[in-house]
Amino acid sequence: MKQNNRTIGVLLLLWACVVPFSLSSADDDAAKAEPAAKTRIWNLGITGGITLNSGNTQNTMFQAGLDFKLDIKRFNFKSKVEGNYGTSQKEEIVNQGIWSSKLSAKFLKKINALASADFEYDNFSNISLRSGIGLGLKYLIVDKANVKTDIAASLQGEFTRAIDDTPFKRSLRFNVNYSLDFKINGTSNLSMTTLWTSNVDDFTNDYRFGVYSELKVLMKKPLWLKIKVRDKYTNLPQEGVLKKNDLMLVTALEIQF
Repeated sequence: MKQNNRTIGVLLLLWACVVPFSLSSADDDAAKAEPAAKTRIWNLGITGGITLNSGNTQNTMFQAGLDFKLDIKRFNFKSKVEGNYGTSQKEEIVNQGIWSSKLSAKFLKKINALASADFEYDNFSNISLRSGIGLGLKYLIVDKANVKTDIAASLQGEFTRAIDDTPFKRSLRFNVNYSLDFKINGTSNLSMTTLWTSNVDDFTNDYRFGVYSELKVLMKKPLWLKIKVRDKYTNLPQEGVLKKNDLMLVTALEIQF
């Protein structure tokens, strides 16, 4: 099962890398033929989902999130908050959340300065709070109206507090991040982010790799159906955590403002 999960992540990553280049050239002619539409400088989406199962088993899963994007001249700001909580037979099986924010500033045609702040908790990964502050550079691979891809490298200071008595951890990490935002058409959008993060002092042992993808389909404005897949591999998990790979599939509704 673990091998299958990692294979899914690799296939998603390869597909994301190929799609922008295969489609961007074909869209150039269409972009030239049509006048550019006015776009807002900000976008806000609120997501919520619930899954209930009652019968031989009683399962409940709640998902809530918020996405905010802001573009002002040379500056781009993105912030995401997400929480997941689930029970099975009245026993807690999922309790995790993230808050991730990124600010980029363009100073060359395709190169941006990048600052990030990330916060995470996960009861079943023995993480009471993991926080990180990073600085780096981002290179814009494709920057078109319907396809945007970039790759970023940064150094991040990370601090992890465990739920149990595991000692407090500090580390300096090297991060490589790839992002894709692809507007398939006016009613569907695909986005994907991959992250490789490794401890500078233990590069080949203390590392994590994650693939986060989501497909949004417009139902009726402002309501969108969202399908999210998250696959995260941790080579050196916290003490007491048995599994290194964590795969999650979430279906939810989003209201866009």
